[in-house]
Amino acid sequence: MHPALIDAGPKVVTEALSSGLPAIVTTGVGYSEIIRDGYNGFTVPTRNADALVKPIIRLLGEPDLLSEMSSNARESTENLSMRIHAEAVSDAIITIYNK
Repeated sequence: MHPALIDAGPKVVTEALSSGLPAIVTTGVGYSEIIRDGYNGFTVPTRNADALVKPIIRLLGEPDLLSEMSSNARESTENLSMRIHAEAVSDAIITIYNK
């Protein structure tokens, strides 16, 4: 679970995925290129604790879904390139510099 409002890069999420952990992230933080809702994780609205809890309960109650999403999570990181990481870090640096 990574309920961030702002994130400098998707490293934490990609590390979780590569470990076989489906990620639960908040919308609007830049994970749309990495998380496919219901495939390798879940995307929930920001500042909504109830929405954050629902996928956790679902994964705990559906071990077959957890297993499938874990496999999908590992597979999805095999296709990621360093470009995504470089772009995220670059964008964060530019944002900080412009402040």
